[in-house]
Amino acid sequence: MVALKTILIGAAAFAGFSTVAIVLGLIPVYTRGTTTATTTTEATTTTTLNTTTAATTTAGGTTTTTTAARGTTTTTAAGTITTTTAAGRTTTTTTAAGRTTTTTAAGTTITTTAASGTTTTTTAGGGTTTTTAAGTTITTTAA
Repeated sequence: MVALKTILIGAAAFAGFSTVAIVLGLIPVYTRGTTTATTTTEATTTTTLNTTTAATTTAGGTTTTTTAARGTTTTTAAGTITTTTAAGRTTTTTTAAGRTTTTTAAGTTITTTAASGTTTTTTAGGGTTTTTAAGTTITTTAA
C-alpha cells in the first residue's frame, strides 16, 4: 500500500501538468450560465515593402502608407485621400466628391472644386486668384 502511494505521488509530481490541466478542465463546469464580456479589436496590418514604400497600416477602414522619404498618403473609408510630402512639406487632400486642396511649404493654397470646376489659389501674402469653369478669372491682392 505504501509502495502504491509512493508511485502515485511520484507519478503526480511528473504529471503535474496533467493534473493542472484536469483541474482547469473542470472549471467551465462550474461557470455555465454566466455571461462573459467580449471585446473585439480590429486587426492592424503593417507590411514592410521596400525603400520606396516603407509601411502600410490599415485600421478602422483608414489606410496610411508612409514612404522612406517620409511622404505619407492616408485614405479614409469615406474616400478622402490626404498626401503629405515631408521634403517639400506639400499637403494635398482630395475628398470623395473630387474637391482637392493643395498647400505648399511656402504657404500657397490651391483649392479645386470638381463639381463646379472652380479653382482658387491663395498665396501666403494673401493674394487670391479664382478661375471658374466658364473662364472668368478674379484676382484679389490683399496688400
